Amino acid sequence: MSGRLATRSLTEGALLATVAVILALAGVYFPLLGTLALLAWPTPVMLAQMRQGMRLSLLTMAVTGVLLASLVGPVPALALVVPLGPLGITMGEAFRRNLAPWPTLGVATAAALASQLAGFGVTLLLMGQNPIELYRSVFDQSIQMAGSLYGRMGLDTEAILRPFQEQAASLLGTLLPATLVVAAVMTAGITYGISTLVLRRLGYRGEPFPPFARWQLPPHAPLFYIAAVSLVYLDAGRGGPLHLVGANLAMITQLVFVVIGIAAIYWWLTRFGLSRVFRIVLMVYVFVFPVLVYAAMLMGLLDSLFDWRKLRVQKGEAGP
Repeated sequence: MSGRLATRSLTEGALLATVAVILALAGVYFPLLGTLALLAWPTPVMLAQMRQGMRLSLLTMAVTGVLLASLVGPVPALALVVPLGPLGITMGEAFRRNLAPWPTLGVATAAALASQLAGFGVTLLLMGQNPIELYRSVFDQSIQMAGSLYGRMGLDTEAILRPFQEQAASLLGTLLPATLVVAAVMTAGITYGISTLVLRRLGYRGEPFPPFARWQLPPHAPLFYIAAVSLVYLDAGRGGPLHLVGANLAMITQLVFVVIGIAAIYWWLTRFGLSRVFRIVLMVYVFVFPVLVYAAMLMGLLDSLFDWRKLRVQKGEAGP
């Protein structure tokens, strides 16, 4: 690398590290925007990896970590850089190799999951806190927020949330693997969305995801859910490995079918000519009542089996 190119790369890395530090500080000191800022934090590392390769992305991570350690302390700096830095590197390499959107999301999810496990180690070893207890705390806070929302709507908060809270609290340890996978998918997906917006602003063109209304699973996808439920019932009451695998697989497949069901509902609402804002509001409303979530899951199962939207016919694929 020539001296001029090296100077340019170092300058670019310093600029990206500065942006990463600003995003990290925003995540620490501004609670309302903190989550979005932290999810955007891997973007500078992603840009460094995409434009200059591994050496500069690692340097950007290191400089960011040192600056954060001097500003907020070494433990918070490690707790941020270790979980999110590898996600930025992985996504940047995927963009650099021009991977399609779904494979990019897949490798980013794997990186986010590995990073979460590394973050667990940092939390446990350096901060002395049990990550599972932190998850329980977050879960309790989300229940309180949901209860407040139901209360303002005039609903019986106790009747709606008490059974769910008791069941979910008992299953939190059992379903921790599935919870981590879902969290990794969400982290990777949101970071991917933020990264693509940044890349478009910088003039990069990438292959977009298909429209949400056209998301669909293959016809054999319900077999995974049937297999998961079967494993749970085969090991019912014993809490053995079959039950553990089945329960986690059931949770993941249920959430996938909920997403596909919402995509199918969105497609039908589009056919009815409803405005986009109204469609989005209705989709958000699905998550307010648990019964609507189950209805969306059923819709996703049936749509995967019977292809009600005729998307496979349009692609020339065989039906179920």
